[in-house]
Amino acid sequence: MKRLLRRFLKDRTGAFAMQFALMVVPLMACTGLAIDGGRAFLARFELGSALDAAALAVGSTSTTDTDQLNAVARKFVDTNFHQAPPGSVQLDLDPSADVVTLKGTVQVDTFFMPIMGIGHIDVSAESEVRRGGSNIEVALVLDTTGSMAGQRMTDLKAAAKDLVDIVVSDKQTPWYSKLSLISYGDNVNLGDYADSVRGAAVDGTNISDATWKKSASRNISGATWKNGSQKSISNVTRASAAVVTSNSHGLSNGDYIYIAGVHGMTQLNNKEYLVSDVTSNTFKLKSPSSGNYINSSYYSSYSYNGTIQKCFDKDCEVQVTSSGHGFSNGDFVHIDSVHGMTDINNNYNQSWTVTNVASDTFILSGSNGPNYSDYSYSGTATECFTASCEVRVTSASHGLSNNDYVYITGVSGMTDINTSGNNSWQISDVTGSTFILDGSQGPRYSNYSNSGKAWCLKEGCEYYRFTNASGSTRVKQISDCVSERTGAHAYDDVGPDTALVSPVYPGGGSYGGCRSYAALKPLTANKDTLETAITDLDTNDSTAGHIGLAWGWYMISPNWGYLWPDDTNRPHPYGEQHLAKVLVLMTDGDFNTAYCDGVIAKNYGVDSSSYRINCNATNGSPFDQAASLCTSIKNAGITIYTVGFGGDLSNGGGAFLKACATDDSHAYLAVTGDDLKAAFKSIAKSISLLRLSK
Repeated sequence: MKRLLRRFLKDRTGAFAMQFALMVVPLMACTGLAIDGGRAFLARFELGSALDAAALAVGSTSTTDTDQLNAVARKFVDTNFHQAPPGSVQLDLDPSADVVTLKGTVQVDTFFMPIMGIGHIDVSAESEVRRGGSNIEVALVLDTTGSMAGQRMTDLKAAAKDLVDIVVSDKQTPWYSKLSLISYGDNVNLGDYADSVRGAAVDGTNISDATWKKSASRNISGATWKNGSQKSISNVTRASAAVVTSNSHGLSNGDYIYIAGVHGMTQLNNKEYLVSDVTSNTFKLKSPSSGNYINSSYYSSYSYNGTIQKCFDKDCEVQVTSSGHGFSNGDFVHIDSVHGMTDINNNYNQSWTVTNVASDTFILSGSNGPNYSDYSYSGTATECFTASCEVRVTSASHGLSNNDYVYITGVSGMTDINTSGNNSWQISDVTGSTFILDGSQGPRYSNYSNSGKAWCLKEGCEYYRFTNASGSTRVKQISDCVSERTGAHAYDDVGPDTALVSPVYPGGGSYGGCRSYAALKPLTANKDTLETAITDLDTNDSTAGHIGLAWGWYMISPNWGYLWPDDTNRPHPYGEQHLAKVLVLMTDGDFNTAYCDGVIAKNYGVDSSSYRINCNATNGSPFDQAASLCTSIKNAGITIYTVGFGGDLSNGGGAFLKACATDDSHAYLAVTGDDLKAAFKSIAKSISLLRLSK
């Protein structure tokens, strides 16, 4: 081999030059073919894209005039094809009733192949579009949480408007392209539709009366514990059964007496006794409670003095005189304005239980007559509903039960029972039309005048009483916002006529509100309506992306269509021919908020524990909820695009967005505002391309 090579190099006969000259031509031809062939391939790709755009434009044009349709096709091809001068593409348009077919042919000049006598290459492509394209229903779900404030929101509004402008066609016949708009924070605002999807909040019932008085007050004309005149003591024996001497005492066996003022045998003083073994001038003492004789053997010797006062009962309780009072044994009576014996006047939350009732008198059970001043004049006795003289409210068909809590508003006169803030009343003694306000102090309040409402305080009521994660009680009013759906239909799209979604009782704080400027627009082809709603968006709240995702689904679900104002807003059935349903979910961060009983849950919330309920999220992690929804949405045949924007998506957010999207090509991560706009434009164009049949 080496000898042959040396021989070849030493050869001077010119054979090599001739061979090289013969090889140059085919080498240049092959190189030119590769370059010009590549250019032709790129030209065919660009021509196909231009034909797609032109076919879409023709298909969405309602006119049937052939010249006008050809003009539309020519305009789009010339605008989008740059490999040849405008007008050089030969077009063949077949705008049939159902399918538009557009063929294009163009000659692409070659650079190298003319040496082989080939000055140009014919490039052809074809596009076919269903007439007008497929119907398109798009749900655009936007994150408007607090972290989106400032430039991010500015960028989002611009990007969202671009998407609306591209997706929603100016021509809605014979096919339509509509878009619904949902913005979310830690909930979604349903506005006037709230009652229809979470159920109307239980309204308050009208109050017709509120009083602590079971009957009218009665005037008091007397009050005393002394039954008859006082008698003097002249002696008391020291014995196993003490004998008292009191000449002509007038007592009888079984009478109750009170002894005071004894000198010497002072152990007898200031006590009640039962009279026994009576003679005209003597009697023995027994214990009123045990009935045993009083053993005075170990008492001091009697010296002198002492008085006996007969009592009405064994405890020397006060007997009140009130003509025709109408009370019965066991009634609760509030005494007020007595002079002299002021001790029997009650505080605001007190009463006496009455015993030994006669037509004009009664005993105040538990009173201690010997310790009170003598009655002077005046006073009233009023029967109460309870021992504490609490207020009884009358409200027909209130629907409350014992131990429930109630919120009172709008009462005139007895304004003390009105509640506000986190205050409420627990109730008892419930009947079908009345209940007692536990702890109220009726005698302290002004008399009821008119009006007022009583509100239940359970989930589903207008007001909700709950314990927060710090252990304090909160009362919050229902809002027009909604939270997750719980139960068997948490992750499907049956309509709210089958399963309601949960309410939102805003807990307060920096987050946890119900923003009036949040947007929820059902499907519409009105660009002005959509773009105005986007312009009006503002930011606040934490992130409940799973709730926004669910509502994106509901907006294009035929099961929810009956909610919306008219047919133009209502989604068409799943599986309808020539219909594509699309959901676009955008977020800038972690899903960090979920609910329990309509309040932000203890374990998933941003604000302090003071504004969260003392229970964990009913459905668990918001990311887990969102993942279940994504699966169900895709199983319904809906295409999902996801967009992560700028925020920290490392805490599961980025991975979730990729997994939620229809596939990786439908998931976008945008860092800058320009990235976001590019992502939304790309999605918009992809949605438009769903109209292509091939």
